[in-house]
Amino acid sequence: YSANSNIDSAITFATLPAPTGLSATAVSTTQIDLAWTDNAADESAYRVERSLTGTGGWTQIADLPADSTAVSNTSLTPGTTYFYRVRAYRAADGAYSAYSDTASATTPKENAEVTLHDLSQVYDGSQKPVSATTVPSGLAVVITYDGELTPPTDAGEYAVVAAIEDDQYQGSTGGTLVVSPKPITVTADAQSKVYGDNDPDLTYEVYPALVSGDSFSGALSREPGENVGGYPILQNTLSAGSNYTITYVPANLAITTRPIEVTADDKSKTVGDNDPALTYQVTDGSLAFTDQFTGSLIRDPGEDIGTYPILQGTLALNANYDLSFVPGTFTITALPTVQVTVDEGQSKVYGENDPVFAYTASDPTVEFTGALSRVKGENVGAYTITIGTLTAEGYQINLVTANFSITPKPITVTADNQSKTVGDDDPLLTYHITSGGLAFDDQFIGSLEREPGEDVGTYAILQGTLALNANYTLTFIPGDFVINPSEGFTIFFPLITR
Repeated sequence: YSANSNIDSAITFATLPAPTGLSATAVSTTQIDLAWTDNAADESAYRVERSLTGTGGWTQIADLPADSTAVSNTSLTPGTTYFYRVRAYRAADGAYSAYSDTASATTPKENAEVTLHDLSQVYDGSQKPVSATTVPSGLAVVITYDGELTPPTDAGEYAVVAAIEDDQYQGSTGGTLVVSPKPITVTADAQSKVYGDNDPDLTYEVYPALVSGDSFSGALSREPGENVGGYPILQNTLSAGSNYTITYVPANLAITTRPIEVTADDKSKTVGDNDPALTYQVTDGSLAFTDQFTGSLIRDPGEDIGTYPILQGTLALNANYDLSFVPGTFTITALPTVQVTVDEGQSKVYGENDPVFAYTASDPTVEFTGALSRVKGENVGAYTITIGTLTAEGYQINLVTANFSITPKPITVTADNQSKTVGDDDPLLTYHITSGGLAFDDQFIGSLEREPGEDVGTYAILQGTLALNANYTLTFIPGDFVINPSEGFTIFFPLITR
C-alpha cells in the first residue's frame, strides 16, 4: 500500500441575503440620508455605492460595519440627483450579497438672491430690457415680461419675473417695469386770416422729434367764431399715441377786418323829375357769408341844373369790414323838346275801332313809347286827338294836334216779299239787312208799311217809319206785297221788276 494522503477539511457558508427597503432622502442641499433593512446574519460589512446615472459609473462611497442600516452621504453638490445601492460583505469567504434595489434622491438647489435693475425707463422706440444681479454673482437669469421673453418697446407697465437658471442655485424675484411715455412739447403756430376767408391749416412745432416711424393723429382746432378777434388754438384730437406725453403750448388765430371798396354810380335826372335810386358797386373786395349792406347813399341837396356829389350817407357794413367809399356825381339837366304833329284827316266809320293815331316827330331819331289818344265819344262828329300815353324818354313833347272824324255808318235794309189771300189780314211786314250792320247795341225803330188796297194785285212794301239814329246812312229797298184771289179764281199778273 502507498502512504496515506494529507488530511484536510472545508467549511461551507450560506448565501448572504441582500439588504432590502433601500431609501434615499435629501435632507439638505449637500446631504442625502440612506436607510435599508439588514437581512444578513453573518456579514462583515455593508458597502454603499453611488452613481450619477443609475446605469453605470458606480463608485463605493462607504464601507460600513456589520448590522449597519443607515448612512448619511454628505458634501454633495446642490441640485444633483444621486443613485444608490447597497450590498453585504462577508470577510470569511469574501462573499457579497446581491445588490439592493436602487434608490435615488435629488439635493435641493442652493437659494440665491436676485435683484432687478432698470425698472423705470422712457420710451424711445427700442426694446426696454431690465437687468438682474445675483448673489452669488454671475448666475444665469431668465427674465420674462408679462410672460414673454421679448422685452417690450411701447410705454406701459409690465410684470417682470427674473428666475435663476442654474444647476445648483435657485431663486426668483418679480417687479414692475414702467416704460414711461416720451415727453414732447407741441407748440401751435400763430395764425391769421381775413374775415370771411377759410381757416388756414393749423400747424405746430414738435420738440424733441418723434421716434422714426411714429406719427401724429388727429388735428388741432380753435375756439369757434367768425367775427374779428383772437381765437385760442386748441390741442383738440392731436395725439402721438400712448407712447408720448404731450405738453401743449397754445397760440391764437387772429381774424382781421375784411377790406371792401364801394363806388357810387354816377346818376342824372332832368330838372323837375324825381331823383333816381342812388346805387353803388363793390369795386374791390367782396361780402362774406350772407352779410348785406345797411343804410343808403345820399346826395348834396338842390334841384337846380348842375352837379351834386353822391355821398356815403348811412351806407354801412358790420364791424367785420373796413369799408372805403368812392363818391359819385349826380347831374341835373334841362329837358329837350321834341315836336309831335298829328297827321290830318284821320277818321273812322261809326262803330269801328279807333285806328292807331299817326303823327310825325320833329326828330325822327327819338324813340317814343305809348300812343296818342282822343277826346272820348263814339257818335258821328269831330274829336280832338290828345297826347294820351305817348312819351319820349328824356324829352318833353310839344303836341300839334288835329281832329279825328267819325263818319256815318252805311247800312242797307231790304223788305221781305209778302202775300195773302184776298180778304185775309195782312201778315207782319219784315225786312233784313243786306249790307252793313248795326254797331254797339243800336236797334231799328219804327216799322214798314205798304201801299193801301185790298183788291187782288201787287202793292209796294215801303220804308214807312223804319229808321236808325243819326250815326247811320240808311238805304231802303222796297218789297212786293201780293194779294191773291180766293180759291176758284186764277188771275195772272205781269212780272213787275223794280
